[in-house]
Amino acid sequence: METGRRISASEVITQIDDLPGDAFASDIASIREHFEDTAWVQVLAKVEELRKSWTCSSCQVAAHTNMIECDGCALWYDW
Repeated sequence: METGRRISASEVITQIDDLPGDAFASDIASIREHFEDTAWVQVLAKVEELRKSWTCSSCQVAAHTNMIECDGCALWYDW
């Protein structure tokens, strides 16, 4: 990617399966400046979709709160 260029909507990942499992775990607002407005809306929508479909790596139950990331494998677990 070129330096100083912002990511456009056509470059945003469109398949939820392509997002890493920890996409919603960090403060994604810190990368906002690198996206055009329409692209950022797509990123937020995909992250929200991931949050709604995510399950615990151990029990496979939908989990959205009380999560902890394993430092060894970077998978998320509910507790």
